[in-house]
Amino acid sequence: MKLPHPKAAARPGDAETRVFKHALGETVIPARPERVVTLQYVSQMLSVGVKPIGALDYLLDGKDPAFQGIEEVGSSESVDYEKILSLKPP
Repeated sequence: MKLPHPKAAARPGDAETRVFKHALGETVIPARPERVVTLQYVSQMLSVGVKPIGALDYLLDGKDPAFQGIEEVGSSESVDYEKILSLKPP
C-alpha cells in the first residue's frame, strides 16, 4: 500500500492556521507554531530558527549550547507521551 505524500496547504481565509494532509486525514496546525516537540530533526529545526521545547534524548547533544533548554521526552525505544503533553504543545 502506497501512502500519499503529506503536504501542508493553507486554509482559504485563515492565515493563522494551516491544514496538514496526511495518510490518516487532515490536521489543523498553527501557521507559526511556538511550542514544538519533535521526535526527529532537532538540528535541522534549529538551523531554520525553530527551537523545540522537547525532543528524544539521543537527538540532544548536551555539550552544544544550542540544545540547552530542550526537554527530553524519552528515547528511541520509549517515547514519553505524558511528558510531551505536560509541555503543552499546541
